Amino acid sequence: MKKTGKQILVRLGLIALCLIATPIILFLIWRIRLANEVNSRLATIRAAGLPTSGAEVNSHHPPVVDTENSALVMTQAFALMIEFTGQRSNEIAQFEMPSRLQPLTDKQVALLADYVLMNSNALVKAESALTLTESHYPVNFSAALYALFPHLQKLRNLAQIEEFRSALAIHNGQFTEATEALVNMPKMAATLDEESTVIAQLVRARILEMTFRLFERRANTSNFDANELTAFAAALPVSERTNALAKSLVWDRALLMPYFRGSWSQISPILNPSAAPVDAADLTLESGHQSMFIRASGFYERDLLLYMHAMETNIARAVLPPPQCLTAKQSNDRAAEVARQRLCILSAVFLPSYSKIIDRSVENTARMRLANAAIAIERFHMANGRFPRSLAEIIPNYAQITPTDPFNGEPLRYKSLDNGYQIYSVGKDGGDDGGREKPPSKKATDQTPYDITFTVER
Repeated sequence: MKKTGKQILVRLGLIALCLIATPIILFLIWRIRLANEVNSRLATIRAAGLPTSGAEVNSHHPPVVDTENSALVMTQAFALMIEFTGQRSNEIAQFEMPSRLQPLTDKQVALLADYVLMNSNALVKAESALTLTESHYPVNFSAALYALFPHLQKLRNLAQIEEFRSALAIHNGQFTEATEALVNMPKMAATLDEESTVIAQLVRARILEMTFRLFERRANTSNFDANELTAFAAALPVSERTNALAKSLVWDRALLMPYFRGSWSQISPILNPSAAPVDAADLTLESGHQSMFIRASGFYERDLLLYMHAMETNIARAVLPPPQCLTAKQSNDRAAEVARQRLCILSAVFLPSYSKIIDRSVENTARMRLANAAIAIERFHMANGRFPRSLAEIIPNYAQITPTDPFNGEPLRYKSLDNGYQIYSVGKDGGDDGGREKPPSKKATDQTPYDITFTVER
């Protein structure tokens, strides 16, 4: 039967309607599934008792009684800190601790001595804080990336003043005072143990790195006595806190997830750091700041799903002891590349930094293992009048097990030198560079591979 023109038009209309409706229906199915998966993952995180926003991080920290809170006393110490003015302000800001065998110059001694003296009241107040067992600095995490952490820079500066005090005492042969200042530094770092933001843990690791290098400097000066070694061993972190990396990723995830549902005015400063910061207070996952069109498109929701999936993998692997936790870096690098390819713009900004954080965490573990191994070696030397020929000689009287390199699981490298020893980790590149020492001020353009070393020649 011959079709009329009207029938043809109707059929063409139905075909056109199907062509239009099909992608819309497919999009709606995809969008509903995306929303369901994101919400399901959020529910899983909350069911595990973990935070999903800065506001939840605020309530996630266990309460601390004021009279037991060392952080509150530390803030009083911060208020007592004094800075140089004029040229000396630049000199102290640019000061770099010389290498382990290089003595302080007379000019450096005068600069550091004046700086330590003018901050003596702050050091006394800080020492009283370190006798308290709990710590919780007042921070409002609801502001997410714009949360204020003034205590972190202050704490690092105060630890540096202790570093200067110890270096001066070492220079003057006053080893009792040197040890007193030295052991205060890891105690200061410990005030950040329960503040599990990534930035706080990076500051903690930096203070411990300063402690490690200062301990090496002291070891190159003269023999230790038993009291020094006992005091320093007691001040080092009692455990490697294998959950610290994972916990910092959990908190960071909570602080960053709200941005995937934030408005453009809240997202744009992340993509363009020069943009003026916005008021991000009360930025929560339920805030609804995003425009209806952007929200409906699922553009940032798919970005959030990729970020959540990547962080779930990172956290699951980060909780493993080293070197297994390094697999988190490998999976994170892959996720960051996928984010770039899929134009998941926030994930592409957030994820790359985690690889560096994982490296820093394992580097910190390596330094603590090297420091503990050095204490055992020095105790062996004290008892036997010589340094061990290998690490096997310190087992079991001075160390219970052979210390291993967190980057590969093998024993730490050990060299017996003419007047000392060297122990080292291969570092993040995984290559044994023969104990090549990193210079005190490594230039950004320097691509030479270095090991993480503890070297003694005296």
